[in-house]
Amino acid sequence: MYLQAAHSAIHWRYDHISKAARCVVVEFAIDTFVGRDETNSSRQTTRFKDSFWHARNQEQTYHQSPFLVHVICLNQAADTWRENLHLVNVELDDWEFELQANTSRTPAETSHSELSEYLHSLAGHLYRYASELKAIEDIADGISKKHVLVMTSSNNSDEEKACFQRVQNDFCQILSLIRALRDHEVELERKVANALALLFNRINLENDKIMLKSSRAMQDILKATQAETKASYAIAVQAQNLTQEMRKDSLSMKTIAVPGMLFLPGTSFAAILAMPFFDTNPWFNSVARIWVWFALTVPSTGFAFVFYWYFHKVHNTRQVDAEEGYATSESEWGSDSDAVSMVSLRNPIPPPPPDPPHASTSDGGIHS
Repeated sequence: MYLQAAHSAIHWRYDHISKAARCVVVEFAIDTFVGRDETNSSRQTTRFKDSFWHARNQEQTYHQSPFLVHVICLNQAADTWRENLHLVNVELDDWEFELQANTSRTPAETSHSELSEYLHSLAGHLYRYASELKAIEDIADGISKKHVLVMTSSNNSDEEKACFQRVQNDFCQILSLIRALRDHEVELERKVANALALLFNRINLENDKIMLKSSRAMQDILKATQAETKASYAIAVQAQNLTQEMRKDSLSMKTIAVPGMLFLPGTSFAAILAMPFFDTNPWFNSVARIWVWFALTVPSTGFAFVFYWYFHKVHNTRQVDAEEGYATSESEWGSDSDAVSMVSLRNPIPPPPPDPPHASTSDGGIHS
């Protein structure tokens, strides 16, 4: 017989003639290799020895039963499983209490990923525990049936019958304990499933809170964008008004420049002909030489008007070509979201669109 939890081997020899039994327990020094507690093997072996000597010190015939070692081993295995399931239950209660008590913490503080990994690992261990407990129950049930078959097939004295009944009662108690442990294991599986459901609900709640914060931040960004659009519209209106005023000033300057351009050549030539080196010349002092002034003034005035007209035409043509080239480059390389629209200074700027209705978060979401 091999006790896996304790890494110990038990050799049990029973003599049917002398009704004597011998027991040898061998401990294997592999606890540190498999990562178990070094005192686990010694503790399990000590418990086995105490149980054996306790049975030996009771009635004379009880320790002479050939199935005594099976009772001790199965009882010790059931106690070990009961301790293990109790530790799992306590640790699971602590995690569940921590998850329920700290519902206001963030996912980083509660280590949702760590808890999820732990619960899934625990669920896998519990499935393995169920199969092992089922195997132990089948072993105990088989040994109990074998015990009944062996003891009823031979003629026994009253003391042997009493010993048989006591051992059989022990087998029944062990089977009841193992079935209770299996029920406890099923309860732990359900508790793990409930804890996983609670964890998923907690994660969904945190995600909903993050989505709500993101929606509110997006709403604030939209409001800021709307305010920026209004400010840009006001700046564009002021720029248009400034341009119109500049056009008025330019028209006034042109109005002043045209009369000046009409009289400036005549007055310039009159001032030149009135200089001393022309004034002392008898030929220029005659009234009949007034045609000289007209001959100089009329062509120069016409030349000034023609030059003004040509310069104004060339300037307007260059400005129109520059605006068309800018609009063409924006339509080819600019996207629809960030393209700059050309606002005509001759047409009034259309008013901005009306403000959208304010969003409300009465039921936890954002509705337009």
